[in-house]
Amino acid sequence: MFRDLPQYLNQQETSMPWCPSIPDHWHMSRNKALLEPKHEKVGLRSSDYDLLSLTKAGVIYRDIDGGKGKMPAAFDDYQAIEDGDLIMCLFDVDETPRTVGRARQRGMITGAYNRFVVEDEVLAEYLNLFYKSVDDVKGLRPLYRGLRKTVPIDSFLSSQVPLPPVEEQTAIVKYLAHANARIDNAIAAKRRLITLLEEQRAAVRDKLIEEGAWPRKRLKTLLLRVDQGVSPQAESQVPGPGEWGVVKSGCVNNGRFRADQVKRLPDGFVVPTALCIAEGDLLVSRANGSADLVGSAARVVGLVHQSILSDKTFRLVLRPDIDTDFLAISMNSRSYRQQVLAAISGAEGLANNLPLSALRRMEFSVPPIDIQRNIVKREHVESRAIERTSNRVSTEILLLEEFRTRLVADVVTGQVDVRAVAETLPDPIMPDVSLDEDGTSLEDLLGHEDD
Repeated sequence: MFRDLPQYLNQQETSMPWCPSIPDHWHMSRNKALLEPKHEKVGLRSSDYDLLSLTKAGVIYRDIDGGKGKMPAAFDDYQAIEDGDLIMCLFDVDETPRTVGRARQRGMITGAYNRFVVEDEVLAEYLNLFYKSVDDVKGLRPLYRGLRKTVPIDSFLSSQVPLPPVEEQTAIVKYLAHANARIDNAIAAKRRLITLLEEQRAAVRDKLIEEGAWPRKRLKTLLLRVDQGVSPQAESQVPGPGEWGVVKSGCVNNGRFRADQVKRLPDGFVVPTALCIAEGDLLVSRANGSADLVGSAARVVGLVHQSILSDKTFRLVLRPDIDTDFLAISMNSRSYRQQVLAAISGAEGLANNLPLSALRRMEFSVPPIDIQRNIVKREHVESRAIERTSNRVSTEILLLEEFRTRLVADVVTGQVDVRAVAETLPDPIMPDVSLDEDGTSLEDLLGHEDD
C-alpha cells in the first residue's frame, strides 16, 4: 500500500511555502468556515468529566490518581470536551511536541488550549491529519506573535487550508488509518525487541558483578563527595553554539547519557563554575516523573554543550580505588534498582525523589580495582553486539517515523493520490484512547495547566 502511489496530474499553486501546490480540483478554504471555536468551563461539575490530556499520541484519558505529572488544586477552570472536537495548543508552538489532537471521548481538558467543533466527522479527521503534518514542520510559524510564539486565534481562523472533495477526504482518512496502523505495529515490534535486548544486557551486567564473593560496601564509603546542582528556569530547546545548558534528570536514561536532553540556560544566567559538567562525570538522576528513571546512573559521554549540573541530578566524585565505569555498571544492576525503588519518596503527582541520604546507604559488591577494570572490559565486549543491534533497531524506528511524517504530508496536501488504494481497504478500526504508554502529556512538558 506504500509503493508506486500515483501523483495527481494537474496542480494549482498555493501561497503556503511548505505546500506549494495542490490538485486542481481541490480548493482553499479559511479555517473559520470549517472550525467553530468553543469554550465551556466545567466549573463545579468537574467530577462529571473524565480528565483528558493532549499528548504526542493524541487526546487521551489521563489518570488523576496515578501520581504522574502536575495537577491543579481544582479543575473548575478546565473546559468541557466532546467526542470529535479538535484540540489545539496555539502557544509555545515550537517547544510543544504536538499542538493538535482530535478528541474521541467526552471529558475535560485545560482551558489553556483551543477547542474547535467540526460538524462533519470525516472533515474533522482530515483536518486533524492535515494539522499534524503542519505541526511536523511548524508550518504556523509565520503566524507567531510574542515571546511565547503564540498563534492569535483570529489569525488562525483567517488562515487557509487545502480542502479536497468529501469523497476524497474519506479516502485519505481511510488510507492513513491503515497506513498509520501498519507503521505503529512495526514500531511496536521493534520497541519490544529493544526491551528484550536491554533485558539481555542487564543479565550480562548482573552475572559479571555477582560472580565473586566480594565484600559489600555502602556507597558513601566509595565517594569523595556528591555534588548537586541548581534549579534555573531553563528553556525547552537545546543550547545553540556558544550557549550554556543545564543537565536535567532526563539526560540520564537507563544507563545512558543523552546529550540531546540538555536544556538551554536563560540569557544572563551566572554560571557557577564548580557545577560545570565534564566528559566522564558520573551522574545519577535524583528526581523524575517516572520512577523507572529515578536513580539511573550514567557517565557523561558525547557532551556537545557547555553545561552545568541541575538540582535534579547528583554527580558522584569517587575515590581513586573505585573505577567509574564499574560503579556505573553496578548502578544499573537489578540489585541496585531494587534498593532505589524501596527508597523513592514522593506522592500526589509530585516527582519521584531519591534522597541523598538513601543513595549514600546503597550497598554494592566491590572487588579490588584490577578486578573492577577487568569486569568493565568484559562487560564492554559482551554488550557490544547487543548495543549494535539495539542502535540499529532504534535507527529503524526513526526512519519509520520519518517515513510516516513524509507520507502523511504527501497524502493530505495532494502530492500523491490514494483513492484507488483506499477502495481496496476495509473500514478502519477506531484508534485506542487509553492512557498514553509513557504518561507524558503536553501539560506535563510545558506546565500549561495553570495558564
